[in-house]
Amino acid sequence: MKDRDANRHPGPWRVMQVDSEFAGILVGAGFLVMGLVSMPIATWFFLGALLLGGSVALLLRFRKEKNREAMTLETPAPNLRVEPGNVAEL
Repeated sequence: MKDRDANRHPGPWRVMQVDSEFAGILVGAGFLVMGLVSMPIATWFFLGALLLGGSVALLLRFRKEKNREAMTLETPAPNLRVEPGNVAEL
């Protein structure tokens, strides 16, 4: 019986040395371009979604916030500074 797997081609992974994040973005952009080219209504939907998303982002970015600290997810750090005469007796 002959060993036919000895001279297998290593495939594209020997030459393709890219990050998986970059490859995923490239594949996603390719699918987006193919969808926009093949369906004209998808082009208008995509442009409308970009316009709506951009306007909401600008609205949230430049609106006047009264309670900016209340809207953040971070809690303010407590004041742990020890000053002379401010130390509690044990």
